[in-house]
Amino acid sequence: MGAIKVMEVAAGKTVKVAGVMWVVLDHIKGKGTLCLMEDILEKRTFHSDGETGCNNWTNSLLRKYLNDEFKFELQVLGCSLSEMEVDITSDDGIKDYGTTKDYIALLTADQYRKYREFIPNIDDWWWLVTPWNCESDSAYDVRCVNANASLSNSNAYYVSVGVRPALIFKESVISDEDNPAQRSETDIKDWNEVKKTALEALEELNKMVDTIEECTGEYKDVITDLLNSIHDKTKNKK
Repeated sequence: MGAIKVMEVAAGKTVKVAGVMWVVLDHIKGKGTLCLMEDILEKRTFHSDGETGCNNWTNSLLRKYLNDEFKFELQVLGCSLSEMEVDITSDDGIKDYGTTKDYIALLTADQYRKYREFIPNIDDWWWLVTPWNCESDSAYDVRCVNANASLSNSNAYYVSVGVRPALIFKESVISDEDNPAQRSETDIKDWNEVKKTALEALEELNKMVDTIEECTGEYKDVITDLLNSIHDKTKNKK
């Protein structure tokens, strides 16, 4: 299967980039394609301490990790990302935390609602970027999605919540060669038939090798070496 541009993949479909599966959420003119990681990248805290204000994405250690280490990993693999503005309005509508400019972030609670039909449930908890509130005496909780795919809250320093990065691939980004988004039902059926035939041929070859190994005679070693060589090459293509 040849690679295609990510921007050609329809919303709700998955696309493989940098060895990772992404769900396409939206195509943004002049920017690229908004995607969400199909599964959890890992589980880690939103922020490492329980101080008031730890639910502010601006100062979050998770933000630093995604826009330093993880972004570098993607760039090394040739991914070009567009910067996006992240709205950190709290769930009760307070805008004290403002906005940030990031290359990699988390979805807001509003974005989760907007794109819910495209987002597969992963039967686990994962962070959103939206704070529960900004009040100084209770600014600890962050909105997240629970295992039932419903909106919930979690303390920012809990380590048991997953991370599903959201980002915008530039319009020039190409998918990986082995890309499920390109496979029609006919493609998959044809490939399964080819694979079945190859496995049957490999099984017959194994029987031939076993038969030769039981033989005696002048040409046994030569034929055995030849069949083993064919066997090894075929196995590598399995």
